[in-house]
Amino acid sequence: MKTRLLIQMVAVALVCFSCESAFAKLNFPVKARLFAGVTNTNPAQVNSELNTLGISDMKNIAQYGMELTYPLAARFEVGVRYTWRSDHEDDPTNINNYADLSQNSAMLVARIPFLKSKFIRVDGFAGLGGSNTTLNLNTPSQNGELTRQAATGWFASPCTSYGGSVAIGFKKFFVVFEGGYESNKVTNLSRSSSINNNIQTIDLSGTYFTVGLLFDGVNATEYDYQ
Repeated sequence: MKTRLLIQMVAVALVCFSCESAFAKLNFPVKARLFAGVTNTNPAQVNSELNTLGISDMKNIAQYGMELTYPLAARFEVGVRYTWRSDHEDDPTNINNYADLSQNSAMLVARIPFLKSKFIRVDGFAGLGGSNTTLNLNTPSQNGELTRQAATGWFASPCTSYGGSVAIGFKKFFVVFEGGYESNKVTNLSRSSSINNNIQTIDLSGTYFTVGLLFDGVNATEYDYQ
């Protein structure tokens, strides 16, 4: 699983860099971000049921993703963000009893830069989008999935996010630190097999922190031959 995730992240990085370079040559100064981090959350109904099943609480949800933005004005950028969230918890006395959470989301984002220099970038942002979610339970009493999935290419549950980021680097390559709050509540769940009705909501809302890479767009004139 970790090897496959690493390969996926490297592939995304290459795609982002290729897109950033291609757009730059067309004088289309796109910015690409790759990030990984954790959301601190407490899905009350989920954790209550997990405790009954002897499974550890879900508290820190891992997230990985990418974002592309384009500056519409000197102090206003718009773009899209994709995020994949996951968590695995098991019974400390029996690892064959476990819960697996998986969620992918897409957002439209807007960023307002407050500071931009050769070495540092500071901005605030807000995003609005949707998610598809699956929670798998594997225990003697419950074995199946709770899902909220939309048709192919669409997202079922609304989610929002806001916060700020600080990036440190040089010219167009930066290490970026971002923190904020996510509103991410999943309702109207479908359930399969022997899953009971105790979980009606998967609330993954909470504060988050990520670390990543920022590839800042460059102008086509930098590629001109003298």
